[in-house]
Amino acid sequence: MAFEIRDGTGSTSTAKVTVNNQLSVASDAMPRAGRACFDGFLHAITTGPSLALTTTGSYNGLLYILNTSPTPIYIWAVELFATVASRWQVVKNPTTGTLISAGTTVTATNMNFANTYSLAATIKKGAADGQTITDGTSLVYLGRPAYDSARSLDGNLIILGQSDSVAFLCRPSASCDATVSVSVSQEDLDL
Repeated sequence: MAFEIRDGTGSTSTAKVTVNNQLSVASDAMPRAGRACFDGFLHAITTGPSLALTTTGSYNGLLYILNTSPTPIYIWAVELFATVASRWQVVKNPTTGTLISAGTTVTATNMNFANTYSLAATIKKGAADGQTITDGTSLVYLGRPAYDSARSLDGNLIILGQSDSVAFLCRPSASCDATVSVSVSQEDLDL
């Protein structure tokens, strides 16, 4: 179906048409996470001050996130940090382990400080060295050889539907301090 713009001057409420018959528009582009922050849906989750890890022969559970809402959680960015060379594991839908049963409850921080929207999720961080995840599916293993630098999963979107969960684990090569920080939003999107 064709349509015609009759007054192409750009005056009042009509659109401007250029001499090449193109519609002249003004628009702003914003990264999706930036828009989520503006709308009050972007949250930061961190394990806080680094957890001292002395268990080096197995993976230590650092962070667990379970979506308790029908609205999806989008994990936009992940920063994994350890002070020594470490192996990292991301686990899909874990349900058991001491990280889940004995971890410390974490509250996500809304990055739009003027907004009171809170994340509908169960979030746990490792309360002690050696906390475990004993099931779930391993999504990815990462190595981090460089001392004192973060490993980023930026650009690798993780989507948690209702009752979906994810855990982040670290296996250090020696005793170290480690932390995990993530940026998430909980909103209905048409991606």
